[in-house]
Formats: sequence, C-alpha cells, structure tokens
Amino acid sequence: MAYLSHYLETTAVGSRMSYLYAQAHVLASAAQAAGGPKWGVLWEIGGTPARGRVLLIDASGRVVDDSAAAVELRGRDMTDVSEISAALAGEQAGHTYYLPDDLFTAYVAVPARWDVGGNRSEDGRGNGDQATSRGNGAVFISQDLSDIVDQYRDIMRAVLIGGAVASILSLIVAWGLSSVVLGPVLELSGIARRMASGRLDLRVTPKGPKESRDLAESFNYMASGIEKTMEAHEEFLVAAAHELRSPLAAMRAVVESMEIKRPELHELPDFFRDMRGELDRIIHTAEEILDLLRTKGPSRDERTDAAATVGSVVESRKRAAEAKGVSMRFIGDNACVSMSPVILRLVASNLVDNALKFTETGGSVEVSVAVHGDDFTLTVSDTGVGIPEAEIPRIFERFYRVDRARQRSTGGAGLGLAIVKEAAERSGGSVKVTSQVGKGSTFTVTWPGAVVGD
Repeated sequence: MAYLSHYLETTAVGSRMSYLYAQAHVLASAAQAAGGPKWGVLWEIGGTPARGRVLLIDASGRVVDDSAAAVELRGRDMTDVSEISAALAGEQAGHTYYLPDDLFTAYVAVPARWDVGGNRSEDGRGNGDQATSRGNGAVFISQDLSDIVDQYRDIMRAVLIGGAVASILSLIVAWGLSSVVLGPVLELSGIARRMASGRLDLRVTPKGPKESRDLAESFNYMASGIEKTMEAHEEFLVAAAHELRSPLAAMRAVVESMEIKRPELHELPDFFRDMRGELDRIIHTAEEILDLLRTKGPSRDERTDAAATVGSVVESRKRAAEAKGVSMRFIGDNACVSMSPVILRLVASNLVDNALKFTETGGSVEVSVAVHGDDFTLTVSDTGVGIPEAEIPRIFERFYRVDRARQRSTGGAGLGLAIVKEAAERSGGSVKVTSQVGKGSTFTVTWPGAVVGD
C-alpha cells in the first residue's frame, strides 16, 4: 500500500510538473513572438495554467510581467527563488512545497532567451514598457496542486475499500478454485518427482481448466518420449553386451580347453587363430559402437570435397575387393558439400563395407556421387545376395541381422546400416534402399541443399 501511495503521488505530480515545464517553454516562445517580455504581454498571449501564476523575469532577475497583474511585483528582484536562479543560469528547475494553510504548490522555472531589446528612441533610451536588458531571462510558473491532493485522496480511499473487498473475494475464489487449478499442478509435481526416482511408466490424468489439461497432455507426451528413449538405450546396452559377451565366451572356452588339456605344439596356431578372430570381433564391435556415437557430434558445419572423400574410401577397400574377387568402380561428380567429412566418410565406408560383405566372388560394387541442383547424392550398388522385401523396414535397426547365421560368418555386429541412417539424418539427409533377392541392392543417400560453391 505504501508503494502504491508513493507511486500514485509521484506519477501525478511528475505528470503535472512535465506539463508545467512544457507550458513554461510555450509561454516563453509566445512572449518572444509577441515582441518580448513587457508588462501586459501575458494578458495578450494567455496560456496561464488554471490555479496558476506566471512571471516573466529579465536577465537581472527582476519581474517584467505578472499574470496576476500585481503592480507591486513589477521590477522586484526574484533571484532569491531557487528555481528562478537556476533558470537564469541556463537550467530548468522545479519543486513542490507545502505552504502555510496546508497548500501544496509547485514552482517551475525555465530559461528564456529575450532577444528583443526595448523600443528605443533615436537617442538610444528605452520607453520603459519593455525589458531594457537583453539576454537570458526566465519564465516562472507557480500552481496550486490541491486538485492532485483531492484526486490522490479519492483514489486511495477507493483503493482501500476496493482492496478490502477484493481481498475477501479473492479468498473466497481461491478457496473455491484451489482444488480445480492447483490440484492438477500438485499432482503433476508429485508424478514428476516419482519419475525422477525411476518410475518412467507414470502418467498424469488431464483434468481441470484447459490450461491444466494442455499442461498434463504435454507432460505425458514428454514422459512417453523419455520412456521410449530410455528403453532404446537399455535395448542398445543389452544388445551391445550380448555382442561383446559372445566372443568373450568363445575365448574363455578356448582358454578352458587349453587348461583341461595342454595343446600340442602343432595345435597352438589354431588356438591363437581362434582367439585372434574373437578379439577382432570385439574390436570391430567396439569401433562400430564408437562410430554410432560419433554421429551425434558433427553436423553441417564444414565444407567437404565429396568426390575426394568418397573416392578415398573406395580406394582403401580395393585391396579387400580384389582379394574377394569382387570388382569395384567409383564414379564421382566434383562437388563441394556443406557437411562434416567425418559424417560423409562414416556413411560411405559403412555402405561400401556392407556391399562387399554380401557380394560373392565374381560380383561387382559401384559407388557414385552426383549433384542434382543443390542436392547431393551418394549411391552404392552391388550384385550381392539382396534383401527380402519383408526385411527392408528393419535393416536400419541397431544390431539387426537379416540372416544371423550368415552375418556371423561374415563378421559385424549389425550396426553398420544403423550408423548410416543416424549419420545421414544427423546431417540433414535421408536413406533409401531398393533390393532384389539374388540380384543385389542399391542404397541411395540424399542430402537436400548440401551443395555449396567452391
């Protein structure tokens, strides 16, 4: 209440003081336009504020004109009034005062430039009706602010009465609406705390006002997303643990067999080969998991020579292709793309490795990069075993294998195509695949708007 009282008082007084400053400047300009300060000019130009009084002051601080026409003030020195002294020094000033008889009054003074001298005769003497000095003068206004006091008292009275009524009504309304408005919010808060402790299956029942229902539905949508994400993470960890456990179990079986029966010298190479193969599986699985994590990092923040990057991937796989008896060809348009080379290399290497893995001796793999307007396309085609149509929707799932027995023999953890999909989507691209069993597969990755100038 004290703050409101102070705010109302200062706002009303401040507004009035601003008005008086503006009026004083207007009167100064009007007096100048009327021939300069002289006795009676205020009566000619008008503009005296209601319940106010205006004085025109010359450069020496004496009264030139009085809106109240008090002759006894004519020529009086007013430099003892602080506002007038400040105005004569070039600064506008204003204050409020409580005068005797409980009068609340404002004093305002602004500088005025009186450029017109007195009417002079041929001998250079003034006529006495106009200020005989030239230079900086002032316009002084005093005004009774009793109307502000009355308005302030009326407002405060209304505020006090209205505040009391409003307080009673607000208590009644708050008591009636607390269960309707706060109930759903408190329930949501409780559910959030329980979810933080691990109960991700909990949901809020939408009820109450529309805002509360919308909040509850948004909360449930968020909770469902968190639950699905955590389930996916758990599934990933289970699958990763299984992939790492299998080769470790095989290695343990080899070691145990060596403990039960010490191998002959000629048997050692076979044992070592088996253990090395299982170690390679562990290393390959770990590398694929790391590649999958790398797709969460870089995005379209670099410029990459697409043909050179993909071409280097193809070149690095040629020896493996020749050893398997698979021909490999690369066709590349020159293209500079807005993409991290890490992402492009991940996508290309996993698609090429996948094509080589499932292409038999005598088959072929073709890799191409192409530009279509601002779009960039990477295509990897092979003449391999192909993918059954029913399996295509699932091949990008983590650890998914179309033929588990066959892929176990060819190696890999089933993460390669998952890496391709997540890396492509992370960088703004998309993956499509067409395939026929026994004839081969074609994977096409498209990045819209990725092509940039050299």
